[in-house]
Amino acid sequence: MGTRSLVIMGVAGCGKSTLAALLAQELGLQLVEGDDHHPEQNRQKMQAGIPLTDEDRAGWLDRLAQSLSEYPEGLVVTCSALRRRYRDRLRAAAPALRFVHLEIAPRRPSGACHLEAPISLGRGWSKANLRRLNPL
Repeated sequence: MGTRSLVIMGVAGCGKSTLAALLAQELGLQLVEGDDHHPEQNRQKMQAGIPLTDEDRAGWLDRLAQSLSEYPEGLVVTCSALRRRYRDRLRAAAPALRFVHLEIAPRRPSGACHLEAPISLGRGWSKANLRRLNPL
């Protein structure tokens, strides 16, 4: 039987954390909030509205991949997973990994969604995410 691991992905403010918590509870799986695994330097950049580079994300993605490999029975992870290569990096740790992409209209990301976000994001963060997003 393959893994039941899921990555709930999408741009900042789309509701990843809310959906992931509900799915984890319903499926009886552990939840890993991806933003909790960013180093302080990344958190500071995000709070200032500075987009993260691939280099900024490398260690973070490695930590999420490690979590996926530690739970062969399945896990629910929140992660923007904006680039195809980021998803490939996670999939290498859990080959049967599935992605749930939450899509929202470009004008939809709002501060209201960020109230529950693990990291307070600077203005323009969602627009920067939309520019970097590679579709599934």
